[in-house]
Amino acid sequence: MLHSLLPHHRVLTTLRDRVWALTPDKLQEIADFVAARIEGRETSLDVPQLLGQGGQVQAGKPYVVDNGVAVIPAFGVLDRRLNIFQAISGGTSSEILSAWIRDAATEPKVAGIALDIDSPGGSVFAPAEVAAAVQFARQAKQVTAFSGGQMCSAAYWIASQANRIVVNQAAAVGSIGVAMVHYDYSKRDEIQGVRRTIITAGTQKRVGADNAPLSERDLEIIQGKLSHYYDIFVSAVAEGRGVAAAEVLERMADGRVFIGVQAKDAGLADEIGNLEDALELAREKQRRTVMFKDKPAQAGGQGEGQARGDGQEMTLEEGKILLTVESLKAGHADIVAALLKEGADAERARVVDILEAKGRPEAALSAIKEGLPSAEFFKAVLAEDTEAKAKAKEDMDKTLAKDALKASGQDKGGKGKDFMAVARERASADKCTMTAAMKKVAAEQPELHAAYTASCEQGQV
Repeated sequence: MLHSLLPHHRVLTTLRDRVWALTPDKLQEIADFVAARIEGRETSLDVPQLLGQGGQVQAGKPYVVDNGVAVIPAFGVLDRRLNIFQAISGGTSSEILSAWIRDAATEPKVAGIALDIDSPGGSVFAPAEVAAAVQFARQAKQVTAFSGGQMCSAAYWIASQANRIVVNQAAAVGSIGVAMVHYDYSKRDEIQGVRRTIITAGTQKRVGADNAPLSERDLEIIQGKLSHYYDIFVSAVAEGRGVAAAEVLERMADGRVFIGVQAKDAGLADEIGNLEDALELAREKQRRTVMFKDKPAQAGGQGEGQARGDGQEMTLEEGKILLTVESLKAGHADIVAALLKEGADAERARVVDILEAKGRPEAALSAIKEGLPSAEFFKAVLAEDTEAKAKAKEDMDKTLAKDALKASGQDKGGKGKDFMAVARERASADKCTMTAAMKKVAAEQPELHAAYTASCEQGQV
């Protein structure tokens, strides 16, 4: 029986405390189902029907490869592990879906990837890891997202990261937004004679608890949480679709569901078509078109990578484009001129910076000739200046020490008396310790003491 598989508190936990990127009708459907189960009422739905079981992703089941294209389904409600529903059926695990996409991206036999999506969305914890997998895959292969049913909320979050999005005329697309469900069981508890005391540590530990109506403070905190998830959602769509976040907010992200061509007009989709159209787009290898005008065709025909001499376009596979300076000048003179101007401006700025640094002329000339970046030359000038200042200080210290020695007479071949000799004589005459004698001599003959101190610092004593 379903009751044994879905204990009431576990069903409630699945819905409560979870932020959903899900269509409103599906969220209401799940909320009604949970409420009916908790209250012991019968419902016409079972869990597989509730989540959407057709073609669900299951661990260990390989994705289908259709003429070089990996067709990966994402059906029903999306969640990371599907929690308690995973053992029954229905929905899609984002962990498994991500693994499939990454596997297809590295499989040599797969030329492209088509995501076959029919989903109202799911938990906000599901799409981010799948979106990252799609971004990884599209670096190597064409990824196309298709829907003939629903491509909403969390499901659209995922689809927005694909290279192209194809929907049929009846597909429901969008519903960009997030929501939560709050349960207030205070009246039910009162009727049943239940009094619950919530004990917490942390002011926000039980925000939105179901033992009381939602307070204005709790509502504000929960709304802030939802707004944060919404911002993440909008930013992901903007990045995936290559538009500004402001455009997503203005045209796509007010929570509406767009149908078919409406989605294309709003920028949520690229093509109106069927699954075969999506597969065909996924089979197309990314190519670039280059104009060759300056080289005649090589003998032996128009092989891949060979130049054409008729001035027409030639399509080459990514990574195998052959360019020469002459062909680029012939086909894109404006681009060449812009690049040359940009290079000249940069070189002029580099030379000016080096000259304004006021380093040694020979060093500046060498830096200009060798193409040394101005920042590196600045470092060299600074290091040289620091070294020169250190050398000047060392020379000054030596000069001061010599001057002090001259003043004390110690530089006259030993004819003048040094500080320690005078101190010893004073200690003998006054019958005191050397320490006391040194203090007396230092006070009476400061120049002699200064010379002694300088000699100690220079290592001459």
